[in-house]
Order: sequence, then structure tokens, then C-alpha cells
Amino acid sequence: MVIRNKIRFCLLMLLLFGVLLFLGGSLIPMPEAVYANDTTYGWHSILQDLGLGVITLIGGLLVFIVHYKVRKLADLKTVKTPGKWATVLIANMAVLLFIPGTFLYYTYRGWRGDYPASADSIGIPMLMQLHFTLFLLIPLNLFLLLAIWRISLPSFLYMKILKTNGWLRFWEILLNCLMAFDLLLLAFFVWDGDVVAVISMLILFYVLLILRTGKVNYYNQKQINR
Repeated sequence: MVIRNKIRFCLLMLLLFGVLLFLGGSLIPMPEAVYANDTTYGWHSILQDLGLGVITLIGGLLVFIVHYKVRKLADLKTVKTPGKWATVLIANMAVLLFIPGTFLYYTYRGWRGDYPASADSIGIPMLMQLHFTLFLLIPLNLFLLLAIWRISLPSFLYMKILKTNGWLRFWEILLNCLMAFDLLLLAFFVWDGDVVAVISMLILFYVLLILRTGKVNYYNQKQINR
């Protein structure tokens, strides 16, 4: 039997793999914390975290391709992007998700027994990450304000470059570097099982794709209008 939608089939198989990882970790006996400085962190925690990360990643991709009816990579050419100010709002919401995500991350791991009883309060790293998230909004919005200058949105999520120039080449390099960095962080959060952070990084990657196609669309229109 020929599988018509290979992308969805592969993602469903990966989703099943993530579920099996999580269930496998849940079946491994939890080590006993004998001393005050011991934790119950072990292979069961590693497999559960990786399973949760994979489930969240694949689940997010499935939501995207089902919502936009993507059956093959060429279908990305028909996916419409939001406008520039909606893109700014989406990016800010993605970063603000780290605030509840931080509380969820540390609360879940504390409940699971990942931290020794003699460890300092988890409130310290939670507050540090909260402050860092709020501070991150400043450079994020400065970058977004620069990025949406000379941009044409809404557009299609993927567009070919008709003719490149210095500014477009600059934005291509910058946005590609940011997307590579985003993917590195995404891989780390998947391994760590940080569910909300995985969602945030997926959304930010989507934002970077929007900015890239908006720049291409702007300079393509300038080329056509000449």
C-alpha cells in the first residue's frame, strides 16, 4: 500500500516512539534516596524527559501541518503568514511562555524527586530565569523593530529569491544563524524534557521563517517594480 502522506506517517511514528520512551521510563524502578543529599534521578527520569520532549516536538509539528494542510514540503509555498505586528505579538508570547514553563519545570522535577532534600530552594533558579525572561523582551523587541523595517507581510511561508543584494544577503545570513541557534536550543530542551520551552522554540523558529520570507518578499517586489 502506498502511503500518500509520508510526512504525517513519519511524524506519527516518531510520536509513538516518544510515547514508548516515556512509558519505558515510567516502568523502570525509581532509585531510593537513602541520604539527604541523594536524589531519585536516574534512567527513568532521562527516558521520561526525552519521551516528553519528543512528544511535545512532534505534537507541535503535527498541529502545524494539520492546521495548514501540509502534505509535502512544496505545500509550504501556500501557507500564508500573519502580518508584521501579529508576528511581533507571537514572538513576545513565545518568550513569555517561559514564565509559566519555568514554574512547571521545577515543580514537576521537585515532585519527582530530582533534587536532593538538602539542596537550596528551587525558588532561586526560578526567580533568576523569571528575571532573565523579562530582560530578554528588551533585545527581542529591538531586534523585531529592526527586522520588520523594510518587510512585506503577510506573505507565503516559503518564497524563492528573484535577485539577491547586500541587505537581503545580510538578513539571510543573520536569520539562518538565528534559526540554527534556535534548533540547537530546541534539541537541548527536547532532551531535557522541558515541554513549554520546546513549544516556545518551535514558535520562535516559525517567527524567524516569517521574517525571512517577509524580507524576501519585500526585495522581490522591489525587483518586480523596477
